[in-house]
Amino acid sequence: MEVRVKFSADVVLKGNSLDEIKEKWESFPLFSADALEEGGAEYCEVLSVEELPSYNDIIHEWNELG
Repeated sequence: MEVRVKFSADVVLKGNSLDEIKEKWESFPLFSADALEEGGAEYCEVLSVEELPSYNDIIHEWNELG
């Protein structure tokens, strides 16, 4: 038997700019070695990007970054 488990999680990253934070995100190890070895774990999508502590939605600025 094989199943896919989809879940969501929150990751809080700090940096001097949104560009720096996005660079950290893109190189951040999200999955354990066990999860990757077992059958594969893959990143799907960013659902939201919120500035803390206000929780203002900044997904449009995030998406505009290279």
